[in-house]
Amino acid sequence: MMEEDVRANLLSSPRVMTLNDQEATIMVGTKYPIIESQTSASGSSSGSISTSLDYYENIGIQLNVIPQICDNNSVRMVVNPKVRTLISTTSGKTGEQGNISLTEYPILSTREAETHILVQSGETIVIGGLLEDQESKTTLSVPFLGAIPLIGRLFRREAIDNRKMDLLIFLTATIIDSESDMVDEGVMREATTAHIVEMEKAARELTESRAREKSERMAEEARQEELRRELFEQDRAAAEARREAAEQREREEAEARDRAIDKAKADQRARERAALEAARAEIAEKLNREESGEARKLPTAEDDAERESVIKRFPSVGE
Repeated sequence: MMEEDVRANLLSSPRVMTLNDQEATIMVGTKYPIIESQTSASGSSSGSISTSLDYYENIGIQLNVIPQICDNNSVRMVVNPKVRTLISTTSGKTGEQGNISLTEYPILSTREAETHILVQSGETIVIGGLLEDQESKTTLSVPFLGAIPLIGRLFRREAIDNRKMDLLIFLTATIIDSESDMVDEGVMREATTAHIVEMEKAARELTESRAREKSERMAEEARQEELRRELFEQDRAAAEARREAAEQREREEAEARDRAIDKAKADQRARERAALEAARAEIAEKLNREESGEARKLPTAEDDAERESVIKRFPSVGE
């Protein structure tokens, strides 16, 4: 069974204060500039280039929250987390000849969600499900041998690493009525540190729980697959045994038929030899009598008794 290494990292722990029904924004990342380059030609081979900044594109983690204070010391919030990752850039040309202006635009991978929640003041909620699959390729080769043209492919291989990342957002809403509810900077720092530790612990427990569930699910699937394989092997072994038993019965029946046929043929040959020997003996006896000129004797009572005895012992001879 494979062991999975799951770790949780705290990316940021910002705090922001806003008014009732006013949007608050937290941005953790970078601002990507969108540059527009303009070219104005003066003559056939010379020209001047002027560059201007169009706007910035936020890349990273952005959280927009609109809170609304309700009764019973509760807060209703509209939470909109966004995660943007820069993949590459593309450029476009405009103008009659296609070379008047050049603008680079980023190609972004965006993960976004929007949810409406109701919490008590001071409670912490967790927003998850912003999964990201990262795939990286690494070429592993034997030193020197892997760089040889043509045959170097035999001494190197590519390893593909697939990694799944889940972004968890812990959001705590606290209602501040007046300045008396504020704490001094030292207490705020201590509370923030404790809250960070608590969030790290909760994130670690959540990821470890998911890892255990995934490991148990994979182990159960492996056990089910092994059970199906065993049942398949047993069925195949039983079918093989049945087939071998049927073939053995057929062989035995064929051998019995062959033995019966051989015995019948042997008996037939023995009868034919006996009949042939009897005919030869009779012919020889007849020839002997003819040669000696003996007259045929009339049968006596003893001869009749002997003949009756032979008939009783061998009925076929009498017939």
